[in-house]
Amino acid sequence: MSLASLFRRTPRRFMTPIQLAAHLAPPPTPPAQSTVAPGPSPSPSDSSADDAEPQHGHPVVLPDLTKQWPTVTPESLRNILGDKAVEVELGRRGRGYLDPAWQRVEMPFSFFLDYISQSDSAPSGASDSHASSNDPTPPAPSSPQAPSSHFPHNAPNAPDHATASSSDATAGAMHLSAYLAQLPLPCSLPLPPLEHYTSVKGDLYGRTLWVGNASFTPFHRDPNHGIYTHLYGEKIFYLVPPQNEAHLAPAAGILRNTSRVPVPISCLDAGEDMNDLEHPPEVYRTMIREAAKGGYTARLKAGDSLLIPMGWWHSAEGLGLGVGVNAWFR
Repeated sequence: MSLASLFRRTPRRFMTPIQLAAHLAPPPTPPAQSTVAPGPSPSPSDSSADDAEPQHGHPVVLPDLTKQWPTVTPESLRNILGDKAVEVELGRRGRGYLDPAWQRVEMPFSFFLDYISQSDSAPSGASDSHASSNDPTPPAPSSPQAPSSHFPHNAPNAPDHATASSSDATAGAMHLSAYLAQLPLPCSLPLPPLEHYTSVKGDLYGRTLWVGNASFTPFHRDPNHGIYTHLYGEKIFYLVPPQNEAHLAPAAGILRNTSRVPVPISCLDAGEDMNDLEHPPEVYRTMIREAAKGGYTARLKAGDSLLIPMGWWHSAEGLGLGVGVNAWFR
């Protein structure tokens, strides 16, 4: 059985701001215990359907929440951001920000977009196409000029700037994964805030933009509630309840909110050769099998939003080129 199949599908529900606030409110005090023997618990198959009722405080997919927003594509972002300098996460494909080779690099947004548009559309462990039915494949971008100039000399698989030709430099750099994560939402991007963001305590913590190709974010937890909205392409989330935290082996220090599982679930399921990891892949598979108990998965298409309650651990894998925006609120 694959690791991905151990996670239940996240229920899909439209929620008004009032319903969302009630869903995230502290649960009511349970009634006095009845002397009548309880009925049988539902089997996993009973709770895995998309029309299952979302349990109180659990993740929920919110469809059509942003149907009034304008269409956002990678090319429309190019028109808005142009050559604006952005900070990009750069590292080896299929590795998260705990990898020793991971680093942040500043580059023009237009170059970043050219680079990820030419990259392979999905990691070798990914299992499906990245194209949404309502999102046509974007036209092939023009080749960036002097592409290696925006990559640091010490980047993993970086080309030798002194000796490599332009084509060699491009090929060397293409082994890298570049991900624009947590860019503060530009004022020029016309995405109005939702009432849902301020439905709990009225405090909108922040809104950010995410752009990548076959991107990967390792399991981590946030200190606030979040709503992630996917705007272009497709993305898969895996969510683990707070009580299963120990199975994810959180890192120490400032990264204690991040799991030590360093690779995507899709790569673990594909049985890839991962000799560079601290532990054999089966160690990480065992961790995920335990953590998945009570967990959910959600495959988002353009227009889908995902409610991630505070404290829930989550990992995300982009299926090809994708754009999303999220908000943290309290």
